[in-house]
Amino acid sequence: MSDLQVKTKQEGELGILAETGEVRTEIAFEHYAAARALGDEGAKHLLVYLGAEVFMDTASLATLIRRDGEIKKAHGRLVLFSPSKAVRRVLEHCGLGVRFLVAEDEEAARALVAAV
Repeated sequence: MSDLQVKTKQEGELGILAETGEVRTEIAFEHYAAARALGDEGAKHLLVYLGAEVFMDTASLATLIRRDGEIKKAHGRLVLFSPSKAVRRVLEHCGLGVRFLVAEDEEAARALVAAV
């Protein structure tokens, strides 16, 4: 059983995905499907809230990398915002701190998208 909760919101070309709980292999597809659905509905950019993540595994990172690549091909931006300490450690440990745009909060994430 997973305690992952995924909430999405769309504002024109901007999609916002908020997750809480553990993001692990068994439910990584759930994360990807939610992120992809926002794109299918017209969101060119994606903001991903990761402030409530208590755990993230490499399969989950792979879903973010995959979606980031798709969004970049469509000339959009994926921005991670408010990452928890656990997520920051994983990103740094895996050398992905430079791969993703990371913002301290939603306002800063929106500013990064607006700068496109």
